[in-house]
Amino acid sequence: MEPLESYYTRFWKRFRKDATPWARDNIIWGVIVFVGPPLAAYLRDPHTQIDWVLFKNTLLLYAFAFSIYVLFHLCRTPRKLDADRAIREQGLSTIIAERDQIIATLSAKPKRTPAEQHDYDRAKKHCNNLDKSPSLLFVILERMEL
Repeated sequence: MEPLESYYTRFWKRFRKDATPWARDNIIWGVIVFVGPPLAAYLRDPHTQIDWVLFKNTLLLYAFAFSIYVLFHLCRTPRKLDADRAIREQGLSTIIAERDQIIATLSAKPKRTPAEQHDYDRAKKHCNNLDKSPSLLFVILERMEL
């Protein structure tokens, strides 16, 4: 069982867990492709004219895509946290039901066989007849071999 954490701690952990792979695979490669050509042009000839308008538009496009991605995951993460909680709750309910059944089985009175029930009924009948004589009870019980 996981330790108790605040909702926002669990939220941001789950957000990073779900969002990191896609961001790593798509945004990082996009930035490399975005920065690579101007850098290569500058290294080849430091006086090369770079189209900064295209550079700025591409940067804005990546920022827009990244913000859409973040908003999508901000909406998706609470649903996933709730699904995880429901699965964990169902598992705990199953464990509780199994343990309750085990406890009920262990605390139930053992059933007697017909022969044991007959002996028990005879001993009870004799005990009820003996009201005041406990020493006689031991004699009867010894004869019945209980």
